[in-house]
Amino acid sequence: VQGLYIYPVKSCRGIELERSKVLPTGLEHDRLYTFAYLKPPRAGKEDSPFWEFVTLRQLPLLANVKVDLWVPDPKKASRQLGTVDGAFLVVRFPWMDGGLRGLMQQASAKLSHGFQAVPEKEFLLPISFPDTEEIKARGYTFANVKSWNEVTTALNMDKELPAELAQYLGAKHQL
Repeated sequence: VQGLYIYPVKSCRGIELERSKVLPTGLEHDRLYTFAYLKPPRAGKEDSPFWEFVTLRQLPLLANVKVDLWVPDPKKASRQLGTVDGAFLVVRFPWMDGGLRGLMQQASAKLSHGFQAVPEKEFLLPISFPDTEEIKARGYTFANVKSWNEVTTALNMDKELPAELAQYLGAKHQL
């Protein structure tokens, strides 16, 4: 074995690890999330819209989406976040606003990360499955998602996705 990787978000960039816990379902933190399309009813069919997971075949730019696993040290506090209790994913993708704001984002990225850097937009996803109260408070819903030839029930957290992500990926349907 020359490298050990997990992919917390299916089809996005992986995270290289030195070691990992092996759980009955696979490596810890591997494939916690997947993106899915809300597909419209098929022409001539009497079916309703349905969710179907997507891969790099449908959205090749997923390969540019970076994922970092952040597991806080309970003995330390962040200057920006204070004390953080749980682990989460930081998901980043290339994005630059238009006009002067975009130019400022580009300059900031290059000054802080080097000449080759590009501006990015980021959002956070929890590692732990939310409890019933949090699901209600955040407006999450459950939905059936088709994955290959199987249908499973998943927690729809589309409210966490910035609108710019669908634009960046060139999504043809609701993501």
